[in-house]
Amino acid sequence: MGDILQVADLPLELRQTRPAPTLPAPAVTPAERRKAADEAERATLIEALRRANGNASEAIRLSGFSRTHFYRLLRKHRINHSPIDGQKRIESR
Repeated sequence: MGDILQVADLPLELRQTRPAPTLPAPAVTPAERRKAADEAERATLIEALRRANGNASEAIRLSGFSRTHFYRLLRKHRINHSPIDGQKRIESR
């Protein structure tokens, strides 16, 4: 007890340094990743509004976004959920 393992105590194959393996190029570009994230955000908003029958408070609860973020995303994705003839209408521009 009390012995400390030193690098010199290791077998030669573990002491030899090797270059780190190179990683392959990402299969998805940052632009493609951003586009996929935008599409997922948009789909989440539309589905939450659909499930909440256009009720923004309920859609916010269902989506898990904060109220501020939810409305920011509605503007970003140009989704209108304003009431028409007493009914909520969800449209995308």
